[in-house]
Amino acid sequence: MDESMKTKSINWSYEKEVRIILHSTDFTEMNPIEVPFNPICVRRIISGVNASKKTQEGIASLMREQAYSHVNLGKAEIHPTDYKLVVGKF
Repeated sequence: MDESMKTKSINWSYEKEVRIILHSTDFTEMNPIEVPFNPICVRRIISGVNASKKTQEGIASLMREQAYSHVNLGKAEIHPTDYKLVVGKF
């Protein structure tokens, strides 16, 4: 596994995140793996810079379920002049 998958930038040290890393051989589209967790643990979902509109709509649709109505949704964008990401609204 690439070490960058297990490394976090000091700039993001304030984030209290949990990473779940599964090997692609562990599951397929036809045989997904479900990882149980308490929905209250999810506070925010930030879609990546390259996330498609379809992906964003799928996430938003899932978050409309009652258990996730508290979740804030954001979209990462590349800052126009600085080497950083800016998180805006979906």
